[in-house]
Amino acid sequence: AQLEKDGAVIGEIYIDPQNIFDSNDPKESGRLYRLANQLHIQTRPYVVAQQLLFKSGDRYSQRLLAEAERILRRNRFLYDASVKPVAYHDGKVDVSVVTRDVWTLNPGISFGRHGGANTYGFEIEELNILGTGTSLALSRKSGIDRDSTLLQFKDPHLFGTWANLDVKYADNSDGYQRGLSLDHPFYALDTRWAAGMTVLDDDHVEPLY
Repeated sequence: AQLEKDGAVIGEIYIDPQNIFDSNDPKESGRLYRLANQLHIQTRPYVVAQQLLFKSGDRYSQRLLAEAERILRRNRFLYDASVKPVAYHDGKVDVSVVTRDVWTLNPGISFGRHGGANTYGFEIEELNILGTGTSLALSRKSGIDRDSTLLQFKDPHLFGTWANLDVKYADNSDGYQRGLSLDHPFYALDTRWAAGMTVLDDDHVEPLY
């Protein structure tokens, strides 16, 4: 509150995206933990930066720091996030932004038998492609009434903006579905507008769930 009263501005912003496990912690320094870190591609600093609600030179606001921390924490590819002031000098507040990743490659497989017929399905989803914050999912399901293949791509910050892109294509035994959704959400309290657009191209007997 005193910094805001004094008219302080944001100085340096230090962004530190950290891996899944902390190798300096004895509890997380085992071979499997190190292997997971080596296989995982960390979130890029620019992905974190484009979700902040402030930049160097802006008036300091503790509320904006707290909101930015909340926004970062709701990312499925992040385990935790911290946005805090770390130094004050010459009327400027330096801010530290620390995030920690989670394992983002999620495979799944299922088998079953219903009505005398075998059913199966598999899916694989990457929530943070090459650390860019975009996601890609592929699934294949074979059931009694339908076989379906679904491919879906999501970019929550298209071209570094707050525009959210969602593209999907489903190839089913009874038709297909192609969809494109683009929206600008109310991402913070100061957001002045939101809008969305969805385009669907369907050619199937039953709705796709």
